[in-house]
Amino acid sequence: MKLKAKISMVVIIIIVVIMSVSSGITLWQASRLQTEAAHDYALEIAHTHSVDIERRVEAYIQAVKQLAQIFGEYESIVTEDRRVIFDNILWSLVNENEDFTGLWTAWLPNALDELDEQFGSQYHTSYTRRNGPIEEMPDGFEGWEDYLVTVLKDPSNAVITEPVWREVADKGEVPVVTIMYTIISESTREPVGIVGVNYITAIQSISDEIAKQLYNGTGVTGVYTNNGTIVAHYDKTRIKQNIRDNSHEKELLGDQLEEVAAAFKKSDDIVKITRYSPVLETELYLIYYPIVFEDADTPWNLLVGIPLNEVTREVRNLTLFVIIFAAITTVVAAIIVFFIVSGIVKPIIDVTHTLKDISEGEGDLTKSITVKNKDEIGDLSTYFNRTLEKIRALIITIKNQAAVLFDIGNELAANMTQTAAAINQITANIASIKGRVINQSASVTETNATMEQITVNIDKLNEHVEKQTTSVSQSSSAIEEMLADIQSVTQTLVKNAKNVEELSDASEVGRNGLQEVSTDIQEIARESEGLLEI
Repeated sequence: MKLKAKISMVVIIIIVVIMSVSSGITLWQASRLQTEAAHDYALEIAHTHSVDIERRVEAYIQAVKQLAQIFGEYESIVTEDRRVIFDNILWSLVNENEDFTGLWTAWLPNALDELDEQFGSQYHTSYTRRNGPIEEMPDGFEGWEDYLVTVLKDPSNAVITEPVWREVADKGEVPVVTIMYTIISESTREPVGIVGVNYITAIQSISDEIAKQLYNGTGVTGVYTNNGTIVAHYDKTRIKQNIRDNSHEKELLGDQLEEVAAAFKKSDDIVKITRYSPVLETELYLIYYPIVFEDADTPWNLLVGIPLNEVTREVRNLTLFVIIFAAITTVVAAIIVFFIVSGIVKPIIDVTHTLKDISEGEGDLTKSITVKNKDEIGDLSTYFNRTLEKIRALIITIKNQAAVLFDIGNELAANMTQTAAAINQITANIASIKGRVINQSASVTETNATMEQITVNIDKLNEHVEKQTTSVSQSSSAIEEMLADIQSVTQTLVKNAKNVEELSDASEVGRNGLQEVSTDIQEIARESEGLLEI
């Protein structure tokens, strides 16, 4: 891979990594802030609408409470008029409120006017409009006896019953909730009866309104009673069922179902959980917000859920934009980096071409690189030119040393010729010495014969003493001359040995010089390979 491509790739990878990390952190932070904002928004929506539902229900509670207070002042009314006045109040209230499907009272025996024996064993009255017109129910509201017993157990609070779905004229099947309050005698402060109202809840409309406000109608809403009955829900098929029995609710909440259901009975327990919805195929952030009614200890619960895929939709759109922007930026950056790197690498390419020409061409070391930049590349070119100059000087030195070595070789050849002549001379001297030794041996033999002759001719010895003396003198001179010749030969041999030693030393110096030249040439080759790599 070319250096230009490597540098470009490294720079582009760095740019991509930096952009990826910064974009990832930005998107993560944006997603986190978006999710937190969505959670806060859902919590605010839940709080706002729970208060709205509280006020709507409390309006009926306060109406019933006021009726209970009015009826508690029954002793201030003439005994004979009490029943008529209370009947008229109930009838007028039902007539004025279309949401009232019934309004009724129930009293303890003889508590109102002690006329139960005349008008019945126990006084009760009830009006209903379920079938359209207002009708009196002589037998009282269905189940009033049980309600009377229940309410009187805790006369201090209002009682809100579980909703019952009834067919009401012009309204279809609607949830009807009963609110009851204890009638306390103003004089004795003892409970004497109960008053209750049956009204049509409009909570489904509130639930639908909340759902519309949540992310273009994709939100999840619902209202649950104290016992878990689903009063209103975005999925209307779940209405009237209990949260513990509905399959969708059980599938959604899983092992947290009982935790949520238990929270319905607490007035200060806000449940916040995240669950995957198989129906909506997304994670849901669910808030179960308590709806606490004044003077009642049976809170309801408002569900507000937001689909997290809708919460992160803007983040996903932003992510797509960031990816496209990053891709475009990377391409533009790659083009810019390519041209910048091309400008940076061009001087290096010039150096490479010069080295290639030197290595593959005729080895012209007189070439040099023109230095145009005052940076690291310029320094590289400068030092490269200096290196070439040193190589040229070294080559010239090697060339000169080669000439000197050639002369030394010629001189060595001449010395070898002289050495050969000296060796030949030594050989001749040795041959001469050998001849003289043979002659001396012959002389010794002749002398031995002469000595025998002297022994035999002892008598003739005296005659020849003088002559023998002369012969001995001549023999002594010859021996002295032979010793001189041997000494001369010895000196010649010593001189020849010295010459041979000097020749050997000169040869060793020549060999070492050649080895140093060879080492220098190898070093030059290695430096040239390093330059080629640069």
